[in-house]
Amino acid sequence: MIDKDKLKTAITDNGLTITSLSQRLNINPSTFFRKINKDAFLIKEAYQICRILNLSNEDAIKIFFSNKVA
Repeated sequence: MIDKDKLKTAITDNGLTITSLSQRLNINPSTFFRKINKDAFLIKEAYQICRILNLSNEDAIKIFFSNKVA
């Protein structure tokens, strides 16, 4: 499960918005929102997000492999 709150916090901490991040990933913002809500990021996309947001391995694991249940 993706920890949506931590991902959104990481995005804003980097001075980005979901729209600007999705543009950097070449993904339509509405598609990005669907991917967040359905935990449907490809490994390649998660890797790109980690690079863009300068996430440490520990932070990436906390975001993309969360045990948090909605």
